[in-house]
Amino acid sequence: IYVEYEPKYAELVKAQGGRVVLYETTPTTQNSVPLAAPPDPAPVTAKAKTIAVLAKQLDAIVVPMSMVALRCQTVRPDLTLRWVKDGHGNQTMGYLTACTFYAALFNRSPEGLPIDTVNDNRTTKDGKPAQDPDGGPYKRTFSAKDRADLQRIAWEGLKQFQQLAASAGPR
Repeated sequence: IYVEYEPKYAELVKAQGGRVVLYETTPTTQNSVPLAAPPDPAPVTAKAKTIAVLAKQLDAIVVPMSMVALRCQTVRPDLTLRWVKDGHGNQTMGYLTACTFYAALFNRSPEGLPIDTVNDNRTTKDGKPAQDPDGGPYKRTFSAKDRADLQRIAWEGLKQFQQLAASAGPR
C-alpha cells in the first residue's frame, strides 16, 4: 500500500511546494526485553532497499526507523524499544525516533542536543499522572550515556540508510 499510494500523495505535497517525508515505522522489529544477540539484518535491509528506491523516485526524505532500531539493537542490545504489555514503542523508541527525525530533516547529527527527557502528560480521570502500559511513569529522563548513545545511534542508522540508498536503483 505504501508503494502504491505514496506517489499519489507526493504529487499533492509537491503541488503545494512541500517535500515528502517517508516515516517508516518498525513495529515488528522492536524488542520488549534486552537482546542476547542482534536480530537478523536481512529483512530490515530488504525493506530499506524498497523504501530507498521509492524515496529516490519521489525525491523524499526518509526517517528509516527499522534500520535505526537495528543499529540500536546491535550496539545497545540492553535497551528495549517497546512496552512489554503493549506492542507500541516505549520512551526509548520515542526518543530514538525524535533524534532520527532531527537528523533526517536537518541532515545533521543530533549528537550534543541537550534534551534528555521524554514525557506524556496524560492524566487519569482524577487528574493524577497516567501510567505507561507496563505500569511505570510516562516521563523518562535518560542518563548522559544513554542520551549520547541514542543520539549517535540515530545518526549512524540514518547514515547507514543513506549509504544503502545511494546504491539503490536509479531515480
